[in-house]
Amino acid sequence: MKSRRHKDWALGLILLVTYDAQAADGALDTSFGDAGEVVFAPNDASLRGYSVAVQGDGNLLIGGERWAFALSPMEDQFAVWRYLADGKSDLGFGIAGLSAIASAPSYPVVYSLTQLPDGHILAAGTRGGFGVTRLNSDGSVDSAFGNAGLATLDFSDLGASAQGALSLATDTEGRILLVGDAGYANNFYACAMARLLPDGTPDATFGQGGRVVIQPGPAAAPLNAVALGVALDSVGRIVVSGHVDAPTNSGLKSFLALRLLDNGSLDSTFGNAGIAINNSGIATDDWANGVTIDADRIEIAGSCDPGSASAALCMLRLDNDGNPDASFGNQGWARVLLNFSLLRRVSAARQSDGKSLLLGTANTSSPPRQFIASRLNSDGSIDLDFGDLGLAYISVPVKDGGNVSANAISLQGGRPILVGTTDGVYYVSALVILRLQSDLIFTSGFQ
Repeated sequence: MKSRRHKDWALGLILLVTYDAQAADGALDTSFGDAGEVVFAPNDASLRGYSVAVQGDGNLLIGGERWAFALSPMEDQFAVWRYLADGKSDLGFGIAGLSAIASAPSYPVVYSLTQLPDGHILAAGTRGGFGVTRLNSDGSVDSAFGNAGLATLDFSDLGASAQGALSLATDTEGRILLVGDAGYANNFYACAMARLLPDGTPDATFGQGGRVVIQPGPAAAPLNAVALGVALDSVGRIVVSGHVDAPTNSGLKSFLALRLLDNGSLDSTFGNAGIAINNSGIATDDWANGVTIDADRIEIAGSCDPGSASAALCMLRLDNDGNPDASFGNQGWARVLLNFSLLRRVSAARQSDGKSLLLGTANTSSPPRQFIASRLNSDGSIDLDFGDLGLAYISVPVKDGGNVSANAISLQGGRPILVGTTDGVYYVSALVILRLQSDLIFTSGFQ
């Protein structure tokens, strides 16, 4: 009879072999889709993917735009796709996996989406302006929400024209927060925010009729700004991220964070009267995107570009007062330096172990643009166990002259899900979904 010690040694050997057999973190997970990727290029439409949400069962909601050129007349559509956890299309959702809503004027796009606890799906973006649609769990439009399923907001009485809702969040009361940009007649842009009640009607207790417009800077010299992310802290305050004209560097951008109270007013205890503007360096063009909050630490992802071919994936961490957290990275800034330029849209997701993932598009010529991902440790240092010394380059099929754009990231049981678009596949734009390996799979499976 074998001893207990022998059994323990054998089990350890089995676990070691199992671990060694796992692909490196940041490599394509070949069990997903077709060897780790889904590239969907139908012959009747051009597709663009801009957002992703992971449902509780692991299924994936993908939001974006569908240009149905095979219809007569051609039609732009506000589109949500659903894929099963393994990357196969969920044919029971909408019509053959797609919920597509015709919209006028043109260029309807789903920029952000989420599943509600009751199974409904919220999809926010441009629907002739600032709008959000609610879908039933099967992909059909929920006519009980807003006006026949659609809630739109008009900012004209505030002197602005809202372009589109670029991010959404829900609070503990089920109210819906939307953020985006608003244009003024003087060609300036400002941060636009709105809050809806769960049924899609504007929340009259928030701002003016459910809407708030904030343009940083003095009234005599306002700064162009756009809101791109929204999250709530542990006490329900609203944190909005985006970018703004750098006050001292004409033409350059800085990271922007706003914190609002429940009624939509700026929180005077945060930053400078509710507004925090930070730039990563001298004459650096910093374009911020989404925001996440953990233990009231605010992390904003984006790109930092000194104007040469050496851009960086960046993350800024702010403390609860809106000041850069000196314990993170270099005085609050974490940078993943690159030897090429970077497209400005960068998205982020946080793992359960406190590490953060960044996703962007490498603007290279050979090969043409790639998805590029990196992982940061909780202190802002680069996780060298991810990809190739902290960077994972993922090539996406593309025809000659086409472009690739990485637009959104989320986590499916610890595995990164990347969503974007590739141009030139069958001479149209195609939807791209990738899944990467992560050591969190091993950790959660063998604890």
